[in-house]
Amino acid sequence: MRAEGSTDRWRARVGLSMLISVAVFLLPILVAIAAAAAFARIVPDPRSGAGVFGWWALLLAVPWIVYILASRLGRRALPLAALLNMTLVFPDKAPSRMAVARKAGTTRGLERQLEAARGNGVQDEPAVAAAQILALAASLNKHDRLTRGHSERVRVVTDLIADQLNLPQADRDRLRWSALLHDIGKLTVAGSILNKAGKPDEMEWQILQGHPLEGARLAAPLAGWLGPWADTIVQHHEKYDGTGYPFGLSGDQISLGGRIVAVADCYETMTAVR
Repeated sequence: MRAEGSTDRWRARVGLSMLISVAVFLLPILVAIAAAAAFARIVPDPRSGAGVFGWWALLLAVPWIVYILASRLGRRALPLAALLNMTLVFPDKAPSRMAVARKAGTTRGLERQLEAARGNGVQDEPAVAAAQILALAASLNKHDRLTRGHSERVRVVTDLIADQLNLPQADRDRLRWSALLHDIGKLTVAGSILNKAGKPDEMEWQILQGHPLEGARLAAPLAGWLGPWADTIVQHHEKYDGTGYPFGLSGDQISLGGRIVAVADCYETMTAVR
């Protein structure tokens, strides 16, 4: 079996992805239970009333604090779990999923990537750009809490549509990328707008409507490799009747990828818990 990085394709490792996801959920609980047991064994049970109250308060507080800290650490593994669940082809050798997950796994790293992307875009060389853009896409979950996991779910629905349309494998590979990156332009929108509880005001809505264009800008180094499927990113909010954005395209003016991802995007949004 060739090591990852010696081929141009990631194969989905669903079992390992599920194992990491389960571990992220269970380990903080087990660590908290262990912390409570250790506290009860190390700190003697006092006899006085006030002491008993304090002892029980600490017994409850210590595992809760340990659980919160362990959960925060564990969530850093979630981008890796998401990446392991994907089958993706790359312009050149596939990067290490662990390396991509590390770039996406910390808030500080995300902030640095966002500043670099806003100011300078991404690398022009497709193979390097692919890894950098994928790390940004994995970071989108941290930036936009209300759409956590949205891009991955849209990618899954897009795969199902592509299967029903009997698209050739090369087209499916590139459409999968476009579906995964369709909302990457939201990285340029302030988190306060994306995560706002109520409806956006007029100015905020104008900013939100700019995310397809920003997404196309960020993904531009991959446009040549993606071919006609690159238009998916900028067109995924166009509507068949011409009332969409950013260009107001209608009918067959919208690319096939734009139409497919628009359907997948709307379906996922309407069926999501939020």
